[in-house]
Amino acid sequence: MDRAKRVQRIIIGGVFGLGLLGLGGIGLPGLPLPVAVAQQVADPNPEPDSRQVPPDTSISGVFTEGQVNPNSVRIIVNDRDVTSQSTITRTFFSYRPTSPLPTGRNTVRVTYTGAGGVPRTVQWSFRVQPPQAQVKINSITHNADSQPLGPGSTFLATINGTPRSQATIWLVREGRAPEALNTQEVSPGVYVATLTVRSGDIFRDGAVVGRLQRSDQVVYGAATQPVEFVSTVTSTPVPPVGTNPTPNPTNPTNPSAVPLQPQFTSHQNGETIRTRGFTLVGQTRPRAVVQIRVTSQLPVLGGVITVAPQTLVNQDVVADANGRFEVPVPYRGALPVGAEYRVRAVGRFGNEASPATELVLVQGR
Repeated sequence: MDRAKRVQRIIIGGVFGLGLLGLGGIGLPGLPLPVAVAQQVADPNPEPDSRQVPPDTSISGVFTEGQVNPNSVRIIVNDRDVTSQSTITRTFFSYRPTSPLPTGRNTVRVTYTGAGGVPRTVQWSFRVQPPQAQVKINSITHNADSQPLGPGSTFLATINGTPRSQATIWLVREGRAPEALNTQEVSPGVYVATLTVRSGDIFRDGAVVGRLQRSDQVVYGAATQPVEFVSTVTSTPVPPVGTNPTPNPTNPTNPSAVPLQPQFTSHQNGETIRTRGFTLVGQTRPRAVVQIRVTSQLPVLGGVITVAPQTLVNQDVVADANGRFEVPVPYRGALPVGAEYRVRAVGRFGNEASPATELVLVQGR
């Protein structure tokens, strides 16, 4: 079995271990569906006392007394007569609001003349909930994908997704119960969990599973790269020769003493890019959030004006326990020789923000 399939099997096993499958089969037998309102209107929409109704819902019902005189029907929604804006026949009525219904309790009252000229009144209420942004996970990453981690190292897993959600990250290992890691939102949509690698905690092909939840929306995802813990002590890769990274403490006693302003160790200002896409690597305060924006543009007329601007990267990344961060810059289309990449990075740690670090890189042949 190749490694990718093995990791996939561990993820599936972890999902079963977390009880994430089979949750939709729980029913409430014996509860009848709502009956017609006062037995005079069938199939009312929205149903009486229903909740989480979208604000653009239509209001409708079917008369049960045979044929009703349409001219006698009056439809009142939230104490406003909407009869003239409604569709009314001898057996059916419908009203679609021209603007969203207000959040909270909404009322409907329908009056008409029934059989034998008897006046009828049907009324019910429901609750409207404003539409919510779809919860999604954009990516799940970790710092054990490029090299295994040993005792004393800090394992760091990150979810990038919908802000202001409840997040959980699990470390899934074959033959063990999934381990839930304490997860925090360190900046909007960036959720981080850490774990100190323990002596004797040795495994290959582990998996990272993440969940985001907001109200009744829940979404799951998994990192594409496996996790490996080893028995020997490991260290953070050394930056390329010729660069000047910020000092790299493993466990600083005073994190605020480490400079927060990002410093790029992979590229220098004015450097020429000769590849299709590249990766920015830098150094900041351990576990700081780095806001990175990369744009491309083509200067013309000696740089007096620029054309063809586009945003290549606009995201937050979290530095690892040693302050190292990286972000890939994609290749989009054929950038001509001389096109510029403008890089801007700001470090954030709690309520503290650093000055911006800026680079200009040039596309070569």
